[in-house]
Amino acid sequence: MATKSLKKRVKPSHLTTAKLIKALFDGPSTARELADVSGYSIATVYEFVRALRKVEVAFISAWEPDSLGRMRVAVFSMGERRDKKREAFTRREISARARERKRQRILAEAIAGKPVDPKNFLPA
Repeated sequence: MATKSLKKRVKPSHLTTAKLIKALFDGPSTARELADVSGYSIATVYEFVRALRKVEVAFISAWEPDSLGRMRVAVFSMGERRDKKREAFTRREISARARERKRQRILAEAIAGKPVDPKNFLPA
């Protein structure tokens, strides 16, 4: 019961909200870009964009790769369109990428002078 009293709902300022909406009107933006412009946390930006998408004012216009190369970063735009679907990799593409990562790791270890285990060696 004591922890509930510590949780106060933070009310965003109107100026900061206006910055967020202006950034969306300026062109497609990711949640991180919107957070940088507005000063909100990324979680708060996602809440705003989720609300805008619910009333069909904003939509996902594209997907960008994250640091691991997966198409996970949504790009938001203003408008009344449908969200763009995320393209999934086939099992063959996933396996090929995993083999390439393993090949690169083994190559880096060999260059660093670490002995290469023949069981882990993948031919080119």
